[in-house]
Amino acid sequence: MEQREEYYLLPEEKWARRIAERSQLWISIIEESDIDPEVKRGLVELIKLKSDNKAILGDSVDDWAYTTISALLTKLTKIKNVSPADKSALFENIRDDIWKFHKELNE
Repeated sequence: MEQREEYYLLPEEKWARRIAERSQLWISIIEESDIDPEVKRGLVELIKLKSDNKAILGDSVDDWAYTTISALLTKLTKIKNVSPADKSALFENIRDDIWKFHKELNE
C-alpha cells in the first residue's frame, strides 16, 4: 500500500521521506573507509548538511543531487593526507548511490 501511495508523490516529497535512511548509508560508507578520523568528520558533516530537510527547500531533487555530488568532490579534492585511490573509491561509492537514489525518486 505504501509503495502505491508513494508513486503519486513528487520527487521532493519522496526525498523528504527517505533522506534520513539513505544518508545513514552514506555516513556508514564514510565511517568504514580507511581515512583519517578528522577527514571522516568533515565528510559526515557535509552529508548531514546536505541531508537536512532544509537542504532541498526551493530546489529540485536534480539540483540537490548535483550540488551534493559537487560539494563532496570539492571537499575530497582539497584533502591532502588521503591517497588518490582512497578518495576516488570513496567518492565513486557515494556518488553512485546518490545517483541511484535520484533515479528511485524520479520513478
